[in-house]
Amino acid sequence: MSKEVMESKMRQTNLFNKPRKKQDVMTVAEFKAMKKPSREKDFIESVFKKMKLKVIPEYKFVPGRKFRADWFILDKNILVEYEGLMSKKSRHTTVTGFTNDSTKYNYATVLGYRLLRYTALNYKNINEDLRQLICILQR
Repeated sequence: MSKEVMESKMRQTNLFNKPRKKQDVMTVAEFKAMKKPSREKDFIESVFKKMKLKVIPEYKFVPGRKFRADWFILDKNILVEYEGLMSKKSRHTTVTGFTNDSTKYNYATVLGYRLLRYTALNYKNINEDLRQLICILQR
């Protein structure tokens, strides 16, 4: 699309000429909620549905701390984490972020949770991993 056509369309829609109204301003929480969907996370959630597991997303598991697990599987005491290592600004790849994650995982272990962690390279293993872990827990 040429520059002239784009400018013409912008003038027609009048998006850049009108003053912003209060409802046009987005809060930080609304912006964070707009994160693009992840095919990996969608896959993991589809496994939960297929296995008919009751799951709580963004589960806060340490009282008094901000730590959250991506998912908590009810009745199984299993936390599932997807490590978003592939994005440009992943906190998982900084020393501080990695250390905070280690602290969080240690808390989970001390509190008696079982933890499954996945990345973009191994997330498809969750189906078999959950089947094995649930089988072991039922013994």
